[in-house]
Amino acid sequence: MRDSNTTAALTLTGTTATNTMSTLSIDAGANFVLGTTAAASLSVTSSVSITSGGFLHLDGTLGAVTLSMANGSTITNSAAGGLAVSNSTNTVTLNAASGTFTLAGNQFSIGGNLLHIGGLSTAVLTTLGVSDKLILDNNSTFSGGLTLAGNATTKVTLGTSALNVAGLTVGSGGTVDASGAGRSAPRVM
Repeated sequence: MRDSNTTAALTLTGTTATNTMSTLSIDAGANFVLGTTAAASLSVTSSVSITSGGFLHLDGTLGAVTLSMANGSTITNSAAGGLAVSNSTNTVTLNAASGTFTLAGNQFSIGGNLLHIGGLSTAVLTTLGVSDKLILDNNSTFSGGLTLAGNATTKVTLGTSALNVAGLTVGSGGTVDASGAGRSAPRVM
């Protein structure tokens, strides 16, 4: 599916199994919103491509939102802020259906919200800002590094999942909660 609409946001809602596509391409000036007015889930079997100037917003305002990527699939985010959590009033999840998926290009933007991730592998340097919260629902790898640069509410919670990271930096007030069963600390590569 290609979203080239530059005059209005294209919004996808619903959680049926039919919300599956092979490829999602978001062109410059286009705004694809998953959620906003109701719960939504989307499964992508091959790739998501966000062109510079395009946006994919995960919006949990009125229901849980899940973007589920197939094992071996890729999100190419060519737009700074192109992959963003708009609201996490309800659970917002970016995960692999099984195995892992890759994020390339630019990091995701949490925008002071909470994002659940699982099966993510990225070589992109990722920085969490003020009030950003990240929960690992499944093992994830940040080979480009992970920096918690926000404030006292900036947090990564591991639960029972492993965080593999090359270059972990925790700024003033940021925390990594590794209190889940069987986890003692992030694995620094």
